[in-house]
Amino acid sequence: MVLRMKKAGLVLVAIFICSQGTAAQQPERHWLIGWWQGDLQVVMANPGRIIVVTSVGRDGIARGNMGLVGQPLGSAEIRVDGSKVHVVNAIKSVGEFTREGNDQLVGALTGKDAKVGARLDLTRVKTAQDHPLVGEWWGTWQRGTMQDGGQYYLTIVGVNGSSVIGEYRTGSSTGTREFGFVGTLNDNSLVFGSTQLSISGNRITGTARAQAGSANISLEKKQ
Repeated sequence: MVLRMKKAGLVLVAIFICSQGTAAQQPERHWLIGWWQGDLQVVMANPGRIIVVTSVGRDGIARGNMGLVGQPLGSAEIRVDGSKVHVVNAIKSVGEFTREGNDQLVGALTGKDAKVGARLDLTRVKTAQDHPLVGEWWGTWQRGTMQDGGQYYLTIVGVNGSSVIGEYRTGSSTGTREFGFVGTLNDNSLVFGSTQLSISGNRITGTARAQAGSANISLEKKQ
């Protein structure tokens, strides 16, 4: 009986160690990932700025996009070093920010040819990270004939009510395009820009309109 109890104890210890090892293999989400928004402190028609960060590598290089509120977000070069964040947007404006607390980035944005930057403080917009939409969706886009199409990657990092934030990338024979977005979720419909998607479990289908014609999109959630 004692021997059986010892064996049972060893089994429980082994299960505990394995479970701890499994948990250790799942790194915590980097603090910079998410939706950051604030107003540029200058007199202008649209001072609102958004940064959407979808991933951060071990080297501190992040995938993300930056742009104006209500407009498509262009690809940005983003690097994080401790509490410091360096951003270069699509038009070569440079942002230098410092993390304050969990939800503030304080700093300035300097235009390509400007000598002095304008203050830009960004606040993290709270989002649900456990929403079924959050994750990576992979598939294809197809326009007209089999010769006009390619890969389509959709990354969703958070949902706030009817707002969805993320990034999409399209690949084809002519290269790769990448944009961030803040989309609108209505029941099982997700809309951002000229793209309209229908969500059904782990599948997403829809269309994207462009001057060259509408493209059909078909995606599945990466497990």
